[in-house]
Amino acid sequence: MGTPRIVQKTTTDLVPSVQRPVRKTSLLNHLADLGEISQVDLLRLSVLQRRRETSETDLLLSFGMVSGTVLARAKADLRDALYINLDRDPPNPKLIARLDPSWLARHQILPWRQRNGATIILVKSWRAFTNVKPKLETMFGPVIPGFSCPFQIERNIIQHCGLELAQRAEILVPENESCRSLQYNNIGLVCAAFVVSNTIGFLFFPIVTLMMLSSVAIISLLLWTCFKLIAVFSKILAVPRQWKKHPPPPDRWPVISILVPLFSERKIADQLVHRLKKLNYPHELLDIIFITEACDQVTQKTLKSTQLPNWIKTLTVPEGSIQTKPRALNFALNFCRGSIVGVYDAEDAPDPYQLKKVVHHFENCEPDVACIQGVLDYYNCDANWMSRCFSVEYATWFRVVLPTLQRLGMPVPLGGTTLFFRRDILDELGGWDAHNVTEDADLGVRLARKGYRTEMLDSVTAEEANNHPWKWVRQRSRWLKGFAITWLVHMRDPRALIEDIGWKGFAGIQILFAVTIIQFLLAPVLWSFWISILGFWHPVHASLANWASNLLIGIFLFAELTTILAGMLAVVPASHRRLMKWVPTLHFYFPLGALAAYKAMWELITKPYFWDKTDHGHSLEADPATASAINQDRRVSVGSRKPRSDEHAQHQKRLVHRGSQWR
Repeated sequence: MGTPRIVQKTTTDLVPSVQRPVRKTSLLNHLADLGEISQVDLLRLSVLQRRRETSETDLLLSFGMVSGTVLARAKADLRDALYINLDRDPPNPKLIARLDPSWLARHQILPWRQRNGATIILVKSWRAFTNVKPKLETMFGPVIPGFSCPFQIERNIIQHCGLELAQRAEILVPENESCRSLQYNNIGLVCAAFVVSNTIGFLFFPIVTLMMLSSVAIISLLLWTCFKLIAVFSKILAVPRQWKKHPPPPDRWPVISILVPLFSERKIADQLVHRLKKLNYPHELLDIIFITEACDQVTQKTLKSTQLPNWIKTLTVPEGSIQTKPRALNFALNFCRGSIVGVYDAEDAPDPYQLKKVVHHFENCEPDVACIQGVLDYYNCDANWMSRCFSVEYATWFRVVLPTLQRLGMPVPLGGTTLFFRRDILDELGGWDAHNVTEDADLGVRLARKGYRTEMLDSVTAEEANNHPWKWVRQRSRWLKGFAITWLVHMRDPRALIEDIGWKGFAGIQILFAVTIIQFLLAPVLWSFWISILGFWHPVHASLANWASNLLIGIFLFAELTTILAGMLAVVPASHRRLMKWVPTLHFYFPLGALAAYKAMWELITKPYFWDKTDHGHSLEADPATASAINQDRRVSVGSRKPRSDEHAQHQKRLVHRGSQWR
């Protein structure tokens, strides 16, 4: 007996006023009857479909069992509906223009054409059509469902709505909460006035000017040191958190969307895919999106030559007035299907069990916890002295400082990666500020202002430390510029900020952002006092009484000891203990930050939205396990790699060794 044939309906077959009968079988059974999936796969998929928070469509496509075209034809045949090949019969742009692009992208539906007084709506699934049918009827009148390849639907949405979605991605955050409304000319005038006034002061009143700057620098040093000391004691006295419930069983995992923005990445693709494959999470519940820019031919070419699993897709952001990571994230957010949205960077190597820990954390925390921040670390920390110091600094920030902010109820400035959000809350906030070069820190403050909290996750993602001096300066200058911009945004109305987060949160904002920037900008003023400690003459020191001089020396020593204590505490775990001997050398590491601060202030005035990108992929040799596995994959696949089609179609292999795909 031959394989049952799917009969394609035509538009002349449509009778809008008549409800056609629906066959009494499921999509999986229908595909089995057609010979598209085996009986074994039918049983397994049926069990998974009942236990997973995902659809039959997504299950089939994640495992690559059928192509998008075969799936759409089977659905049309099952529902006695129309099948449309969008590559051959494109939609009517005028119909698409009547609906909101974001709404189309999130529901994955596409108005096609009008026939016999009805509008044909192409959908990914029947459930999607029933959910949106009332709204569609208010817009178009009678509507009829049709089916098309899901990848063709998404591609056409991007083709017809991509430019508008990209433009919206730039302004999702309201103007009064975004840095795009800052008056940078006025900021430039204030900075110029500060430089000119201090130059004149040094020419005519050098000692007075130096004493004023020294006072500001010393006060900021004391504030930051006291906070670090509080963080040290908070870390020492912290009681491990006890969850009330057990981890959710494996059959209750939700769909998680992971956004991975990429730019000019010619070396990192194989490493990234290999690391994501190690995630111990049902792959059919992963919705991983590699985001590229339209002008970035390098990354697009690299991804085309890389074998991507069916649960990883690529998305290209159209060109716009700016080109930033948060803009790309906002654009891709329209196409996410997970109830949890995470962010990884190109060079990340996350803990394989991280996503299950994220689900467990969200299941057990309070509803006002909108974001979970993982711990960031470096896999090339032993590359050189700079990478060791960078690793100590990161360990202090993510293992001592940020947990203290959480315990004190202060806003947590998020890191740019290993972030996980409740999707509905992220939508409520309007995503990321596309113009802010530290969109992560800004989002952390906006979450706090809306009454939401961020909690730390006891799970590590390893990154690549930037261990070249000038590249370090470029990266740090972007961070400091973003800190300055974030502070300026939220300090436009200090009273409103206090009302939103309270005095304690307000103090935290000043210490985290303003004090940090002042510390780096005025670092040379503080360094000058070390010559007096070494016995040389200093104009301010010489003007002080003995008790004041001794107090000043005590403050400097107290600050250094606190920095060392915090660093030592951060690297106590066995994985970092070898770095303990390098903690005292941080004194010679931070001066580079002053250069980065001056670069940041210059760019704040001249090009506030410029994204000084960090290069990745230079330290694969520091991650030998990954390098070895990637090389093995290359040897196995050499000569057999084929370009990945838009439909994920390798239909001829769908029944071969499929047992290894089930998790």
